[in-house]
Amino acid sequence: MKRHLDILIRVAVCVFLYSAIAASGEAKDVELERTINVLSGALQALTESSKDPCPICAEQTKKKAFEVINTELREKRVFSSGDLCRFIRTTEFSVNELSLTCYPSFSGRDKEPTQDQGTVEFPLLTFRFHTPEQYLVGIAEKDFTLTVFGDQYHSWPPGTIFDGKLELVRYEYGDGPTYNYYPKRNHLEVHCRLLDLKKNDL
Repeated sequence: MKRHLDILIRVAVCVFLYSAIAASGEAKDVELERTINVLSGALQALTESSKDPCPICAEQTKKKAFEVINTELREKRVFSSGDLCRFIRTTEFSVNELSLTCYPSFSGRDKEPTQDQGTVEFPLLTFRFHTPEQYLVGIAEKDFTLTVFGDQYHSWPPGTIFDGKLELVRYEYGDGPTYNYYPKRNHLEVHCRLLDLKKNDL
């Protein structure tokens, strides 16, 4: 019960942080690292909900986490890479998949140490774009990534780090407005459209 309460408190803190940031105003291009920090408690809560033996508790935890995620990962939000957080090509579940260098690598299998709780586990977080050649039913045609960007992206090997910009898009069959959560593999997949990309050769 105490563990469940701690999770809900972390999610509530995320809601408070987001409200404070939103009240102060924000640029159109959102800093990825800041977004991950705001989402941290909600992402940990998703992992806990996927392992909780109490179905009612798990559903309550997941619902609270989704409230934060729905707000932070809303449709038409634009994310740009920066010095502290870039995009990286991954191919775990899709050829149109990418993740973030500032996020624990495939952390559905990894754990991050904390001072007071030993280790905490995060879900796997990926972004998935869609093209006229490769898309899911439920993604609007206007939200497809241009073929030229798709071709450029597919020419890079997995593990390529790059700079760019993406916009979150609505998925009609998602668990939230722009994403799907797969509890069995503890995976949050966010749907997006690539607006710009440039290979990082550093």
